[in-house]
This record gives sequence, structure tokens and C-alpha cells, in this order.
Amino acid sequence: MREETRPSGPAMMAGGGEDEWADGSEVNAENWRGHEDEINRMFSLYHKTINPMVSIYNSLENKFPDAVLNELRAAFSHMTQSLLEEDPGEVGRHLDKAERHMKRAAIDGFKYAARAYARLYDDIKAQYQGVDLSFVRDGRFLPEVTRLRAEASRLLHEAKLVEADVHADEKMFEAYGAMYAVYAELYDYLLDNLDAIETISMRAAGSEESRRKEHNTDRIIAVLSLVIGTAVGIAGIIIGAMI
Repeated sequence: MREETRPSGPAMMAGGGEDEWADGSEVNAENWRGHEDEINRMFSLYHKTINPMVSIYNSLENKFPDAVLNELRAAFSHMTQSLLEEDPGEVGRHLDKAERHMKRAAIDGFKYAARAYARLYDDIKAQYQGVDLSFVRDGRFLPEVTRLRAEASRLLHEAKLVEADVHADEKMFEAYGAMYAVYAELYDYLLDNLDAIETISMRAAGSEESRRKEHNTDRIIAVLSLVIGTAVGIAGIIIGAMI
């Protein structure tokens, strides 16, 4: 039978007190005094950006973004460690690392949310393949979708170029944020026009069915004409022979 292992060291709280860890170290909230700006930035980033991006991805894909969760785990590990340090310099160092991980979590959140939004574009393109959508919104739909898709792809390409510089977290945040914003705009625009797209698709299907029935009717008439003509011809031959 496999033996269950239990966490040890700072990962497990000692039984003696809520603020005491297994190695005897204690959490000291006073360590954050003087670092209020960093703490506020991190929790604001989580509240305004990271959590909404996770919610978007989870609601559309029915799963959680692993990369974002890994960055959050790393961020909170450094935040926790900063509360255990006695050296003020180490406190600042851990908070700096935590903030970088938070920023990376936000960047990954932009990527995941944009990917989920882009799926609607791909689904519509596949589902309505062969349907003439040039009539949607009196001809304005396709040009606008094409423009938004091209702009999103361009910004994604630019963001990846920025990402090649490993020391450009702030620029990456801005670049992927701009990319996400256009994918969100594209997603909203597609949602706003889904009913119109479906209406055009149903009309096209009805027209195709009418054409098919008309074609079948023409074939039946042609066959009947041939049969009748043949029958009349045969009858004429038989009557002629009898006379």
C-alpha cells in the first residue's frame, strides 16, 4: 500500500498557533508596512484583470488556465515568504518577484481569454462555410469582421515580438492587453450579428431546397414527356400496322 506523504517545513502550519509554521517561523504582517503601493498594485491587478480573464476562459472553455494558476501560485509563495523574512531587503526582493509573477499571470490571462474569444470566429467560419454572408448588415458585416480579425492578428504578432525580450514585462502587458481588447471587440461584434447570420443561412437553405425541388420537378416533367412521347410513337406505329 502506498504511504501518504504529508507536507513538511514552511508548507504546513504547526499545531501551536495560527501564525506559526512547522519550522518555527512566524508570519509578520508588519513586514508589509512601507510596501503598501506594491501590495495595492498586485491585488488591484488581480481584481481588475486576472480574475476577469480567468472567468472568461473558464466560462467559454469550461476549464481553468493552468499557466495563470501557476503564476498566481508563484506570486503568493513570494508574498508569503516576504511575511516570514526578518531582513527588510529580503521582504522587498520577494515582493518584487511576486509582482512580476502577478504581471505574468495577467499577460497569460490575456492570451487565454483572447484564444477563447477567437474560437467563436473559427466556429462561425466553419459552420457557415458556403453561406453567402455578404448581405448581413447590408454588406457591412464581412468587411468589419475582416478588419477586426486582421487587426487582432497583427497585434498578436507584435506582442509575440515584444515577448522575445525577456525583460519587457510592462511592454508585454500593454501589447497583449491591446491584442485582447481587439479580440473582445471581434467576439462582441460576432455575437451581436449571430441572429442575422442565422437568418441569412436559413434563407439560403430555403432557396437551395426550392431550387432542388424545382430541379427535381423539371426532371420528372422531362421523363414524363419522354415516356409519353415514346408511348404515342409506339401507339402510332401499332395503329398504322393495324390499318
